[in-house]
Amino acid sequence: MLQYQIAGVREYWIVDPETKSVQVCILENDRYVMSVYDETETAPVTILQGCGIDLQAVFTE
Repeated sequence: MLQYQIAGVREYWIVDPETKSVQVCILENDRYVMSVYDETETAPVTILQGCGIDLQAVFTE
């Protein structure tokens, strides 16, 4: 994660298929703020205004 901060990565996602959840980490004031979304939600893509990912579609088997 420190390497991401140094490189200036503004947003990254960690997808967990077992729990059907996504951790979204957003760089704010040189620190990452994490939000967690589950399979029933739409996760916003903050670096693309107006874009969101329907997680139900992602985790459908």
